Amino acid sequence: MDKKEISFVSEYNENKELTLTKYLGKNDDIIVVEDGITEIGSFAFYQCTAKEIIIPDSVKFIQQCAFASCNVDKITFGKGLEKCDDDIILNSSVQEIVFTKPIKVTLDKSFLSLLYGLISEENSHIEDNFRNFKIAAETKQTKSTFLLTYHDKSVRLPRHINNYLNMLAISDVLYDCFICNADISYQYHYILNSLSDLQNKLSVCVELYLLENCEDAKNYLKNNAMLIVSDMIESEDDEALSLFIKFRLMSDNTLMHAFEMASEKNMQTSVGYILAQMKERGLRYTKIKLAL
Repeated sequence: MDKKEISFVSEYNENKELTLTKYLGKNDDIIVVEDGITEIGSFAFYQCTAKEIIIPDSVKFIQQCAFASCNVDKITFGKGLEKCDDDIILNSSVQEIVFTKPIKVTLDKSFLSLLYGLISEENSHIEDNFRNFKIAAETKQTKSTFLLTYHDKSVRLPRHINNYLNMLAISDVLYDCFICNADISYQYHYILNSLSDLQNKLSVCVELYLLENCEDAKNYLKNNAMLIVSDMIESEDDEALSLFIKFRLMSDNTLMHAFEMASEKNMQTSVGYILAQMKERGLRYTKIKLAL
């Protein structure tokens, strides 16, 4: 671990406890917040690019947007965490969150508060032209999900769900996996049911499929390929469509339908990939009418 001194700005709050208000460093790989800090202030780690941030047991409260726009691999929260505001990782690409506070018979308020701080509703989420999908498909980097780790168990969660009523289902999945040792591979369908926005669900499923080999995510992509392809073609996104075609999850009918629509839109890259797959399958294009 890098032993050089790390600079922070801190101040006493109304309860005469220390709040970390700003991280001043730039090139630290691992940031260890000093023991004695009790709060992490809003935007304290704004645009931080460290590999890991370690929060001590003394920290009780995480303010809104504390880790906004961070490009950090991992954040580890100490055992003293009690409450988190909303949107603590807003617009952040944090890959993993580690929760260290012991979970006993039920998920306590601090854990649930953390979930509400990490996950927001889809109506506050604006997808930018399949951007997250394309990043995941090309690089396997995650923009729509993150890992939540407790001890040696990890569950990949969406950053956005359709509404907070589904947080109960997500907390039940986490309890089953973290405490009851349930196999997460049989639990992901409950998480996918908490998503409704097409582009968000697409991105989440692709990340689960590529990184967790999730069968439920794969089945969603296969069963909804026609809807996904139609949306990409309507948006005239040749790059997104060509990436989706490469997954080879489209039925013969969907492939033929995509060929017809993509040809009309002059999406040349996608048409080339479709023709290659049609040739592999021995398909010849004929004008067909599909039930949509």
